[in-house]
Amino acid sequence: MKSKNRKLTYFSIFLLILCIFYSIPETYVSGDILLDSWTWVAGSNLDDQFPTYGSKGEEAPGNVPGGRQSCATWIDDEENYWLFGGYGYDSIGSLGLLNDLWRFNTTSQQWAWISGSNLINQPSIFGAKGVFHTNNQPVCRYECTSFKDNDGHFWIFGGSTTGGAYRGDLWCFNTTLKAWAWIAGSNTDDDPGSYGIYRTFDVGNLPPARTICCSWVDSDNLFYIFGGMAPGSAYYNDLWCYNPTLWNWAWISGNNATNENGVYGIKGIEDTSNHPGARTTFTSWKSYDDHLWLFGGWGRSWSGATGRLNDLWRYNKTTDKWAWMSGSNETNDPGYWGTKGVPHELNMPKARYLAASCVDSNGNFLLYSGNSPDTSMLNDLWKYDLGLAQWVWISGNSSTSVIGLYGTKGVANTSTYPGSRQRASINCDNDGYIWVFGGYGVGSTGDLGMMNDLWMYTPADLVIINEYSYFALIQLVLFTSVLIALTQIKRKRK
Repeated sequence: MKSKNRKLTYFSIFLLILCIFYSIPETYVSGDILLDSWTWVAGSNLDDQFPTYGSKGEEAPGNVPGGRQSCATWIDDEENYWLFGGYGYDSIGSLGLLNDLWRFNTTSQQWAWISGSNLINQPSIFGAKGVFHTNNQPVCRYECTSFKDNDGHFWIFGGSTTGGAYRGDLWCFNTTLKAWAWIAGSNTDDDPGSYGIYRTFDVGNLPPARTICCSWVDSDNLFYIFGGMAPGSAYYNDLWCYNPTLWNWAWISGNNATNENGVYGIKGIEDTSNHPGARTTFTSWKSYDDHLWLFGGWGRSWSGATGRLNDLWRYNKTTDKWAWMSGSNETNDPGYWGTKGVPHELNMPKARYLAASCVDSNGNFLLYSGNSPDTSMLNDLWKYDLGLAQWVWISGNSSTSVIGLYGTKGVANTSTYPGSRQRASINCDNDGYIWVFGGYGVGSTGDLGMMNDLWMYTPADLVIINEYSYFALIQLVLFTSVLIALTQIKRKRK
């Protein structure tokens, strides 16, 4: 009898160890998941493709946005990929500015045209300010800044519209109502704005119209925009905050004049005198400690020279101070690649503009592609490791004008990658995957044009959780507990 009890106990212990083993996160290749791999998910491997809209609101296998650049993109709380507007092709093959809103269902792998027009150069339908309605739509535009708030809704600000005019309007797309609302700003082009009293929210305050600025959302659901291009090809370096509770803007940092030089100070040290130079076409991130970060773009160095930049800046909201954190204070710096996958204090992306950025699931910054100092395009992917305060080149090529290697659609491959491009979009989902869409770049034939390809990158350091781990853990623990209990009962009877 003792031998049987002993066997039951050993078997119970074995099952317990087994269930713990299967609940451990995997950090190796599992099934069809390849680490450090690109997957061509949707769209064409050729440039300048026309769209297929289908019926509004309905997914279909043949639906696809046309080739485009400088669109706004988001990933919703269900991990679906969204895009709005940009410069590209409409339903009849005309090239111009768009205001269509699309959703890619990452489960069904299908696109749906959700809102807006399927024709270029369409006007706004404003409706009542602050009121969501399915008839509302922002004017066709590209190069607007975009962000997702803490409630999961999508926002756009500014951008370029028909005739080269700039906008200063703020819109929100309610993902529950599936409708747009004009929230703030002017309904006219090239509005001069009003700075008001420094660091004071007021109904009369309004950022001047601009294009290609950057944005953040902090943990308090406050919205920020910085810099961008002003009418007349001047550049801003002002920082604004929008409070959605007060429905008001406040100018909180930088200058109310254009074309200001950068004041760099000492690298890594905050100072009241520090501020980035006026710039446009740069990238931005928010760290978990609510600091606002920006990188590169086209703008002014410490000396007033204008060109591509690779400086990294941090804004501390608590102290109201900027700090120059990394990169050069000169224009057109060649950068330093180092060894792929290896962080190092000397690593630095080369100066660029028209790049794309997002924050990964670990809070690190990702920088993708752009236009380099020799005016050629890149396809490199970099990560700024916040813990190490170092850059690491993680994917893509150190050369420029790279032809895309697509492989088989839907199949991950460590040898494939998107071609060089600028004005693309990049987003990071909550599972750690990185999504890239479109832009102006190089397809599989080497031709330059508007792309509509959608890619997913699986990072080398992604931690993959077994889908069945938690369910199996509960089942096996309960089963093991029953066996142990039965063993103890038999011992007592003995």
